[in-house]
Amino acid sequence: SQAALRALLTQPDVEGRRAAVLEIGAHSPLPAKAAELLIGPLHDSDVEVRALAAMTLLQNDSHAEAALLVLGDLLESDEAEERCLAAFLLGHTPVNQALAESRLIPHLNETNPLVQLHVAEALLRLRTGNETAVKVLSDALLSDEATSRAFAVHALGCDIHTPSATVA
Repeated sequence: SQAALRALLTQPDVEGRRAAVLEIGAHSPLPAKAAELLIGPLHDSDVEVRALAAMTLLQNDSHAEAALLVLGDLLESDEAEERCLAAFLLGHTPVNQALAESRLIPHLNETNPLVQLHVAEALLRLRTGNETAVKVLSDALLSDEATSRAFAVHALGCDIHTPSATVA
């Protein structure tokens, strides 16, 4: 019932709230009433609850603008992990890709290398084939950090928008 789901989404236990959002998302496509229930979790005090709610709404093309705003706000976080999560989710946005792209592009100049790599990968996952993102990832192939090199290989290998000759 809607009242039971609302109670689960507002319980004090953060793990319970995360599980409730995931449970709702497991029943895609979402009925309109279930999507409405996820508006509240977009404002949750827990970053993961907000991100999961945004992801679920985007995957169901419901309240997409609100979900993209939440992810855009997370992209401005002081925490690198939150910025990485936001970039990852924006890169998997099936709707409003132009808006997702516009939120990501300014972060290609990110000072944190891991966040910059996530932003670049996200842009390549969208329909754009962004040249600056390809350059960021290509430069990471020469990094001293093995994880950066591995990330770049993976991201460039999955890029379906950039001609393989450019990547090579």
